[in-house]
Amino acid sequence: MNTTYRLRHPDKPPLQVTDTEGYWQMKDTVVRHEQLVLRVLGFNMSSRHPHQYALHFLQDLNGSEELAILTWSLLNDSLRTTLCLQYKPEPIACAAIYLAAEMMNQQIGRDGEWWHKFGTNRHEIEDICMQMLNLYEESDSVLCEADMGSNLKYKDLFSEKNISLKVAVPADRKQSKNSKLDS
Repeated sequence: MNTTYRLRHPDKPPLQVTDTEGYWQMKDTVVRHEQLVLRVLGFNMSSRHPHQYALHFLQDLNGSEELAILTWSLLNDSLRTTLCLQYKPEPIACAAIYLAAEMMNQQIGRDGEWWHKFGTNRHEIEDICMQMLNLYEESDSVLCEADMGSNLKYKDLFSEKNISLKVAVPADRKQSKNSKLDS
């Protein structure tokens, strides 16, 4: 708790355990909120990560190693969102593969909507991709980096000119103001 307090208030001195007013009140508040989160989650703290699914899907789709590296990095970054609470791991893995393929201008699968094969639909892909893209718009994001072979780094792929999400998104669902969307 002291570590978090110091990170949020670097100009203030650390909390003192003997300070009955501040420290213990904050600790009780944290414990109450933790209990609330546990109740909401039904005390089920196990989750399946999309990483293993992505690797299997990429193998099935004959994806390149570079595509796997970028997909893995996108999935690592997605752990900073609430996607794992909103969706099963399969759609998250498909969306990361889709987004990585679009960023690298690689064709995935023979048929246009290859994600149906993995139990995912277009709506899920669109929503997950939008949430992932929104993560990169935050100015204070510290994100994973993948070396893509040349001098181009992972974070460079997210410049406005490099992102082209080619899924149909209704006008009222366009949340991203800096990314280009092709309807």
